[in-house]
Parts: sequence; structure tokens; C-alpha cells
Amino acid sequence: MASIIKKGIHKYLIRVSLGYDREGKRLKCSKTITVNEDNSMNAKQEAKEVERLADIYEEEAKIGDHVDDGLSFEAFTTRWLKEHGEKNLERKTLSSYKAELESKILPALGKIKLRDLKRMHFIQFYGQLTEDGARADGKPGGYSTRTIKYQHQIINSILQTAVYWQVLNENPARSVKPPKGYAQSKKVNFFDSYQLNAFLDYIDENCDLLYRAFACTAVYSGMRLAELLALQWADVNFNSHSISINKALTYVDNEQYIKPTTKNAESSAIIPISAEVITLLAELKRETKGVLTDRIFNFHYTTPLHWIHKQIRRYNETHADKLPDISFHGLRHTAATLLIAAGADIRHVAAQLRHAAVSTTLDMYAGVIPAVQREAVNNFAAYVKGSKKRGQSNTADPE
Repeated sequence: MASIIKKGIHKYLIRVSLGYDREGKRLKCSKTITVNEDNSMNAKQEAKEVERLADIYEEEAKIGDHVDDGLSFEAFTTRWLKEHGEKNLERKTLSSYKAELESKILPALGKIKLRDLKRMHFIQFYGQLTEDGARADGKPGGYSTRTIKYQHQIINSILQTAVYWQVLNENPARSVKPPKGYAQSKKVNFFDSYQLNAFLDYIDENCDLLYRAFACTAVYSGMRLAELLALQWADVNFNSHSISINKALTYVDNEQYIKPTTKNAESSAIIPISAEVITLLAELKRETKGVLTDRIFNFHYTTPLHWIHKQIRRYNETHADKLPDISFHGLRHTAATLLIAAGADIRHVAAQLRHAAVSTTLDMYAGVIPAVQREAVNNFAAYVKGSKKRGQSNTADPE
């Protein structure tokens, strides 16, 4: 509730609390108003009018329609998170924004008054992120281009909202182009066909049916972990050998929940699945009596992340042919690379992975494609030579 302090005859100071900043300092804004200058109201009417104006000012202040000149970028961001972020951003996105604001953005820009922010502040901030030693994790080099663009995305979103709320006349970050950050390797870790067979054979011998079905479904579908964990029996079509992907298990702030798949328009789709996986899932359904109200793979989100490293470690302890220590997401990369190696059209691979554009698939697996092309050229040359030895020639009538 706004506080009202009488400052003189018919003059009042209205002060509104806006919460606290990261250091526990109270955030507030204030406004001085003058009422009843013509003495047309009695004392009771004047007090009632002041309360009415205080309520209006408090509402304006809390939704951002009024900001005093002393409000900092951090104070406005606190308001933006409450009035815009919590109402419009997906929960995982909001959590990510808060983490980046706390760790990088607000320590550098938070104390600057909102109205004093200039393009140069952002140019300097982004430049600092590229410098060696900037990383909070102590790794060499600055932050990657992707990370710096993400900071810009957050800042731009906050300040653009300030423009919509008519707090600022223009967004000073909008015309700033973030610099290229530290070059990071896009190395994709995956199993080759021999390693995959060795891994699956080990799982067959050492894990129960639930984990075997889980690993095979992951490999042969190329599904994301969140999609796989949200899978229900109703999503599996045993007749058409297909899986419907329409939701994902999200893990945010140590809590997991299921949400509709919204990563992109292609995320929700029906994909084909191999007969081997269908057989395993059918066996699992019979064993579990096909409970429809729960997830097929009712694991905690982090369980598969630890499980795959544990299985690879145990395999490597007893086998001379060591497996690479890939992440669970590496099984998705394995599915993509082996599809490409098997000669699948890149458009089919993109559809199976549900990438928004084929260019995403091409960019991610560019290192795999040349090897496949070389193998195809060698196969073509071998075919031509074989045809020559057999005395074959192309004598078909073009008509």
C-alpha cells in the first residue's frame, strides 16, 4: 500500500514500495501531488481525494506506467520479472533469464539509472564478456557468441517492454550488434555402429527390460530426453509402428512437470519406429499391464543422465574396446549420424529429429556428411569398375 506524507498545505508525498533488490535494499518510487488548491473541499474530502490519487499512482508504478528519474535498471528489471516475465514467459525460460540476470547482467548494468542507459553501456558489457577470464566457471577464454547473444536477447526484451509501457521513448539496446564471442568447438559425441552394438549388447545382458526398452527407444527414435520421459502408452501405435511426440517432461528449480511440446512447429509429430523397439515396448507393456495414466519410463529427469555414464564406465572396466563417455543426448546424435551413414536423405533425418529447418541438421552434422559422401563416391567407383569387368554397358533405348 502506498504511504502518504503531508508536506505542506494541500501538498502530499506519495511513496510506493517496489520490493527489494539483490542486496536487500528496498526499491521505491515517489511523487509529490497538490490537491484542493481552490479550497473547494473540506478536510475529509481532501483526504479522500489524496487516497484516490495515491491508489492510482501505486497501480501505475507497479505496472511500469510511471517511473521516477532515479529508478535503476535493476529496479525496473525486478518489476519486469513480476509484471511481465511471470505472466508471459514459460517457466523454464523465466528461470534461465533470472539466472543470467543475477550472474552477468545486473552486476554490470543494474545500478545504472534506466533513463541513463546508452548504447555504449551495452557495447562495453558485451565486449567484457568476450575477454579471457570473464567466465564465472574459470574456463579459459571469454563467453561464446551464443551466450553473448542470449544476454542481448534478455536485455533487449526488458527494454523493449519499457518502451511499450511508455517508460522509455526508445530502446537503447535495439541497434547494438553483439560481438562474436569465444570460438567454442561444436564437437558432437556419439557411438559409431560398432560401439552402439557393443553398448546395446551390454545393456541386454546387464539391465532389466525397462532400461533396455528405454535405451533402444532413445537410439532408434532420436527423441530428446524430455520427450522420451513424457511418453505414455497412448502415444505408441503398435499397428503402424509409430510414436506420437506431443509433450515433454520439464525440470526446473528441482521440480519436474509435463508440458505440451512447443520447441518449434515440428516438435509435435508422429515418427516411425523400428520393429525391434515395438517388440520391446509390447513386452514392457505386458509386464507392466500397460498403465495408461502414467509415463512409460517413469524416471526422475536426472536418472538417465547418470545411468548412461554408469553403464559406459562399467563396460569399460571389463572390456578392452573402450566406449566413448557420451552424454544421454549423445544417443540422439548417434541416431542422426548413423541415419546419415546409412544413406538416409538429410530431409528425412531432419524430420526424424524434428528440426525446424534442414539447415539446422546440415549445420550440426556437417562433420559427418563428408565421410558419407566419400563412401558413396567409393561405392560408385567400385560399381563402375565392376560393371566394366562384367562387360555391361548402357544400351537402353532413351525412347
